[in-house]
This record gives sequence, C-alpha cells and structure tokens, in this order.
Amino acid sequence: MNMRKRTGKAAILAAAICVAAALPTQAYNHAHRWSFNGDYSDSVGNLTAVGTSSLTFSDGMVNLPGGNKGTSYVTLGENAFSVGSDNITIEIWAKQNEAVNFARLFEYYPDPSTDNKNNDIYMSWSTGANFTSDKIEVKSGGNVKFGVLNTMQPYSQGTKYHISMTFCTNANGSTTVSWAKRNTTSGVVEKSSSQTISSWTLSAFHALAGSPRLYLGYSLYGEADPKASYDEVRVWRGVLNEAALTLSAQKGPDATAADLAEIAARTLELNSAATLEIASGATFTQPVVKGNGTVSGGTLKVADSLVVKCGETLLASGTVDLTDAKVVLSDPENLASTGSFKFLKASDGQSLTIVGTPTAVGLPGGWRLRMRGDSARISKGGLVILVK
Repeated sequence: MNMRKRTGKAAILAAAICVAAALPTQAYNHAHRWSFNGDYSDSVGNLTAVGTSSLTFSDGMVNLPGGNKGTSYVTLGENAFSVGSDNITIEIWAKQNEAVNFARLFEYYPDPSTDNKNNDIYMSWSTGANFTSDKIEVKSGGNVKFGVLNTMQPYSQGTKYHISMTFCTNANGSTTVSWAKRNTTSGVVEKSSSQTISSWTLSAFHALAGSPRLYLGYSLYGEADPKASYDEVRVWRGVLNEAALTLSAQKGPDATAADLAEIAARTLELNSAATLEIASGATFTQPVVKGNGTVSGGTLKVADSLVVKCGETLLASGTVDLTDAKVVLSDPENLASTGSFKFLKASDGQSLTIVGTPTAVGLPGGWRLRMRGDSARISKGGLVILVK
C-alpha cells in the first residue's frame, strides 16, 4: 500500500478546540473530516465511512475504479449535513480519472425504499461520458428546487480540484447555495455559481428526508459509479467565506491544526457567537475583510468599501466613521446588536436610516441603522458599506 504520511489529522479536533479557546474571536466548528489515509475514519466527528470492496488506497487517497451502480462508492454516514446549523460548508479534494455518464461527485439522500426519491442533493462529475458537462441539483419534498447544468465543467481528466459547496440561510427564510472549483495550488477560483431557494432550509430538508446519507460516487438513480479518486472531505458548521476557502485550497488536504486555525481566522464567523475584533491602530484588508480602511485612535475609517457577508460578524472597538459613505444592505439577518450602531426593523419596512453621522440614507430592506456609544458592531446579514 502506497501512502504518504499525514501530520496533525488524527488530533485535529483537540487542537482546533485549543486554538478556538485561545482565540475566542475566531471561533469555528469543524464537524467532519475524512482523509482516507489508509482507512475511512472521521478524525473530527464520529462518522466512520464504509467503502465497497473494489476500492483501494494509494498516495493518501481512496480510489474508485468505477463500474455498474453500487460497485464502487463510499458511504460517509448519516446526517453528515446535520451539524446544529443550517449554515454549512462541504469541501472535497478529488479528481476524475475517466469520464463516466452522469457519475456522481457526491450525493446526499435518505433510504429510497422509504423516501421514494423525494429528497436529494447532488453534484455530478458529468452529464455524459465526457469532461465538459456537469449538473448540480437540490430536490426536497418531491420538488426540484433547482437543477443547473455546466457551471463547474470541465473536470479535466486526472486533475485534482478543491470543490466546495456552502448553504447560507437568509433572513427571509430562503437559502443561498453556492459552489466553486479551485486550483489546489493557487486557490484561484476556476468556476463558481449559486442559486437561492425561497422558503427552504437544510432543517426543512432533514425534516422531510429523515436520516439522509452522504455518498461519494453513488447515485440515487441508475447511473454507473465514477472512476475517481478522493483525497479529503470536510464538513464545517458555518459558512466558510471566499478568503477562507481560497486559503483552504492552498493549504490542501494535508492541513495541520495550525493550518486549520489560520483558515478559520480568514472567516469572520463560523457560528453565531464568533466575532472579529479590530484593535486600535490595525489595518484591515483582504482576505480578513474585503475592503480597505484603518483603525486609528479608536476610530474605524472606511476608506473605500467594507463587505460583511452571510454568517460573518465584524466588531470594531471605538468609533466607526462612515462619513460620506453609502450603505447597502443585502439579505439582512439578525442585525440587532450592541454598540454604536444598531439595526432595528424600520416601521415602514422600506428604509434604512442612519441616525447621527453620516446623514440618513434611504434603502430598501426594512432595517434601521443607529449610531450610539463608543463602540460598533456589524452583525451577520450581508452589510456592504461603499464610499460614494
């Protein structure tokens, strides 16, 4: 058996907890990690995977030789996406060795004998025996929420990719599903897309699906199993942002506990309690926060733009200077917070009012921004601040 040595994986949970305790403002929750280092163990959670007898391990990967349906796949376990939050991230390092018609990259669904194929989430390697097609679909309660073609292709033969999918719940009860394919060396996004499903969450999916299982290579329908190799699969509680996913792709499947902490530091929030504090005199730039600005003398000055996306929190000690700034709010969620500005539902449901400096700016979205006190907090929900 040809395997490369991996460091830090077996002890990742304990190490991650220690890091999170030392850096409470960078809290995160890594729920599952399958590294296929000669076995199917989950070094973070408790879902030991099971592979069919035809599979082999080499170079730190599990290899699926392909074949008829049900002969070449991995079962990662039940309720892998049920991690105590509707906001999750799945990361996969994998490569397609040969093109197989409609072979699955992953699929998440319950026992079809009891579910009648009513609930299903999948990514396919292809939609034909080629490298230039793919499909991503979410089906829930018997209804296809979306099914989109050719947003990730090509999965070039023998090329390993970092593949991610995030589920982000919005304030109005919708969920934005985003996915991307990255270069495993540079972390550069090669393809990406997203869809928003109205009035739907992962909790709703699990309520209908019961106990779905996460599969690599297995199809709910009649498609053959893929000829592919999987290096690593991770599931996070929370939405990894673009900066964190890029760094994760660069760190690769062999990431250590220290690497994982650095990845988490790129994401402002992976659970509802996490914040990022910017101390006086600090400068914030990408990838920590998208935009430019400084904190000097207790004042946070927005120089051109500040973007806080789904699931993220920015906490700045001191005064936030938004003079001559344009404030744009998108998909607000739980924006009420303490500090020098506070979001409240506007009585008319149509305007965003900034009380104090700068002058009021009317915006749709039904939220009110108030400045008060000597500290500021921007809570999760898609706040974008742009200089006019």
